[in-house]
Amino acid sequence: FPLANTFWEMQLRQRRVGNRTASPYGQRVYSHLFSSYLNYYLAQGRVYEVTRLGVGVDCFDGTSTASTADSMSTAVNSTTALDRTSELFLRLLIEFWIEGPNVAPTTKDAIARYRGVRAGVSSSQSVINPSLRDSLELARPFNQSFNSPPSQVQNGVLSLVRHLVSDKSLRELVQSVSGCVQQRQREDRRGDSTPTLINDNDADRNTPQSNNNQVGVVPWCLTPAMTATQPSLFNYIRLGLACGVIHDRSSIFHWALETWLVWLEPW
Repeated sequence: FPLANTFWEMQLRQRRVGNRTASPYGQRVYSHLFSSYLNYYLAQGRVYEVTRLGVGVDCFDGTSTASTADSMSTAVNSTTALDRTSELFLRLLIEFWIEGPNVAPTTKDAIARYRGVRAGVSSSQSVINPSLRDSLELARPFNQSFNSPPSQVQNGVLSLVRHLVSDKSLRELVQSVSGCVQQRQREDRRGDSTPTLINDNDADRNTPQSNNNQVGVVPWCLTPAMTATQPSLFNYIRLGLACGVIHDRSSIFHWALETWLVWLEPW
């Protein structure tokens, strides 16, 4: 994925600034250390079973197979998707960097505020519902001014997303689910399959299914780290797009936009 390729980004930055140093030495050292932490705690290259990937708060409890450090060896070790130390590392990044002091309103509260504002300027007695074009207004925080994260934090969040997206395990999961969906579509066109839709009340999403062709739910295709990061990251992006200054290239608006494009790149 080009947007998630750090080497490609460095080449582009060098072309923009010439031979000048793009950032202070201390910042480059910090970025290098953070990159080493990502590689250590959120190791890439694990092989996940699609039917055992969790979706909710238990997304770290799935199983995976990790190759040994020796690339010549074909032996594998069975291990948890992310050990508790790795989970703690990621949770701390989410808590202090991605979520931070800015809290996005819940959908219920945002819609209630939207209707309250519109009711004061509209003579209609019908219930006013927001549309897609009102998404940025719904994302604005309540009763507080937006505090833009420091540039180092914004750069760190972007580095985290690049690391998660560049994991080859994600590519394999997406390809596997894509092949499953395409096969199901072909069977539907021929009339060979009769999928049965399931919901949270009928079956557990974490329960392996004996026959995927009989289930009308698309298998989960995110790694556990991406699953845990996604909800808070979406709020981070929404707040950045809603409250950032679009005319300032260094504002969080452009960082949030680039982060969003990198997250979408596998699809």
